Amino acid sequence: MHEVQRPAAIFSRSHPFIDLSQRGGVATRIENDSFHARGVPLTAASAVPMRSGRHYAAFTILRHRVRVHFGLIRPGYDVENRGYSYDVDGHCFYSARDGLRYPGAKAPETCPDFVERRDYYGGHPWPGNPLPGQGWPGSQDARRGDAIGLLLDLDTGTLTVFKNGERLGVMATGLEEEYCWAVSLGDEGDSVRIEPASRFPLPVAPTAAQVAAAVAFEAEQEALWVARHFDLRYR
Repeated sequence: MHEVQRPAAIFSRSHPFIDLSQRGGVATRIENDSFHARGVPLTAASAVPMRSGRHYAAFTILRHRVRVHFGLIRPGYDVENRGYSYDVDGHCFYSARDGLRYPGAKAPETCPDFVERRDYYGGHPWPGNPLPGQGWPGSQDARRGDAIGLLLDLDTGTLTVFKNGERLGVMATGLEEEYCWAVSLGDEGDSVRIEPASRFPLPVAPTAAQVAAAVAFEAEQEALWVARHFDLRYR
């Protein structure tokens, strides 16, 4: 088992309408008049990819309206020019508003509705309309002042969520390849601090039984979502 790695407490890249202050420790969504960016959740992220082992970061909500998400993006994701990072296949985010995981369960690419939308919109099945979030055992929302910790374990492919130092549960399974820490801010004034490594003790990883339960729960939820939103439409 690898030792838990904790990052330097900085965001090092962001969209132009996210201000990075306190030497990259705080990301804040700033006012803008751009038609293309207005209302679009934008991203700040670390630059160092995590490729193996266990990694932990904690994020404190300084100001929060509705759409604040913390999580993981692929290293090559263009944070400077793109929005809706929490709605990208291969990314994994916790939503402060409702505690759900984004993107949530989605239809297989063979599903008629998926193919219809993908072809109509030129490759993206739901442009500007994020895939539904997905619940997970132990999920809770977060408010101003709460610190959300995320433990990425690339040995087991899991992301475990902590709230103010207490473990909530395993939010995602099946994670692999490379990731960077990221935050998505949807509204003007939203502000998040990535915490110094010394603020919280090292997290306690989930047991093998808890990981297995999370895998089973995730598979069940995806099957239910597909049945409710796609299969029934074509019966």
